[in-house]
Amino acid sequence: MKMNSKRIKDRLIELGKIGQTVLGGTTRHSYTSLDLEACKLLESWMIEAGLEVSYDAVGNLIGKKIGTNLSEKPIALGSHFDSVKEGGIYDGCLGIIGAIEIAEMLKQQTFDRTLIIIGFRDEEGYYSKGMVGSKAVAGILRGDDLYDTNELGEVLQNKINECGYHACDYENCVLDLKAYLECHIEQGRVLDELNIPVGIVLGIVQLEMYKVKFIGQSGHAGATPMSLRDDPVVIMSQWIESITQKVKTYKDMVCTIGKIQTFPGSVNVICSEVEISLDIRSPYPNDIEEIITEFSSWNNVLLTPCVKLPGLLCHQKIIDSLKNSAHKLKVPYHLLFSGAGHDAMNFKNRCPVGMVFVRSIKGISHHKDELSLENDYRLALEVLLNTTKELLCS
Repeated sequence: MKMNSKRIKDRLIELGKIGQTVLGGTTRHSYTSLDLEACKLLESWMIEAGLEVSYDAVGNLIGKKIGTNLSEKPIALGSHFDSVKEGGIYDGCLGIIGAIEIAEMLKQQTFDRTLIIIGFRDEEGYYSKGMVGSKAVAGILRGDDLYDTNELGEVLQNKINECGYHACDYENCVLDLKAYLECHIEQGRVLDELNIPVGIVLGIVQLEMYKVKFIGQSGHAGATPMSLRDDPVVIMSQWIESITQKVKTYKDMVCTIGKIQTFPGSVNVICSEVEISLDIRSPYPNDIEEIITEFSSWNNVLLTPCVKLPGLLCHQKIIDSLKNSAHKLKVPYHLLFSGAGHDAMNFKNRCPVGMVFVRSIKGISHHKDELSLENDYRLALEVLLNTTKELLCS
C-alpha cells in the first residue's frame, strides 16, 4: 500500500509557510497566533482523514478513529508541529502529517482498537523545559512546569489559557495507550553517510548536562613565569582532550563542550577559574556514570549537574515488527539510537514505544536548509503503516 507522498510534501510546504521569515526559515512557537493557524490547518486535514477531532487541556490536537471495542487500549501516533527559531519544515511536522496520512490510508478499514493521532504542543521548549504536550499525555507534566516562561517573560499557563484551553486540568490529558509510534527525521548524518533512507530506532539516549569549573590562581600575564603558574585554562584543555578521547572508547556515547567562559576574562591576566558546559549522552546510563565519576576526581575540578533526562529503549516487539515490515516492503534500513530527544521518550513508563527515522540530507536540522527526500519519507511511513495495522489488530 503506497503513501500519497506528493500530498505529504505539499502539506509540509503549506504548513511551513505559516511562520516563514524573510530569511527563509520557519519560526512558529506554541501558543501563538501562528501556532493556532497551524493547528486549524492540521485539524482540517484530520477531518479529511475521517478522524474525530478534539483538544485536550493543554491544547494537544487529537484525532481519533474509533475502534469497535472500546475496552481495548488505543494505539497512538504523533509528533509536534512547533518549530525552533528559523527552523525547517520537516522537524516534527513530518511526523504529524505522516501520521494523518496513515489515518487516511486506514480510513475505510475497521479495527477493534482505536487509532489516535496527536499533534503535540511546545516540544521545542519555547517555554523553558519543553515537551509540554507529550508530558501531559504521558502523565509526567508537573504543576510547577506551567509556570515556566519564555524569552518575553510570558507564563506558559497564561498562554495556554489565552488560547482557549484549560491548563489547570492538565492531569486530564493522560491517555492509557497500548503503544505509541512516531516518525521523525533523523536530524543527524548517520543515514545519509550510509546512503540508507530509513532508520529503525533502538532507543533514545540518556542526556546529562553539567557545569564544570576549573580552579587556578590569577596572576600577571607578564610577571608570572610559566614554571610558577597555576593556570586553569591548561588543566581545562587537558581535561577536555582526555574526556573526548575516553568517550570515543564507549559504544554509542558522545560528549560536547558547548560553552567556555574564563574569569576574569582579560587579555593580560592569568585566569583564576574557567567554567565550561558538558553535554554527555549515551543509551547506557552506567557508562555515563563511569565517565562522570572518573572526570570528577581531577584536582581542582568541580562538576555540578544541571540537567538529567532519562533515555528510552524502544520496545523489542515493535522493533521486530518494523524490521519485518521493512523486509516485506524491501525497504533498506539501519538500526540506530537517537541522539536527540523526542516526544516519544516521555512514554517510557506509560506504554511500549517504537520510532522510525527518515534520512536527513547532510544531517542538517533546526535550519531552513533542513531536507528529507519525498521517497525516503514515503518508505518510512509505509513501514510504520504496516506496524500500525499489526498493533491495531493485536
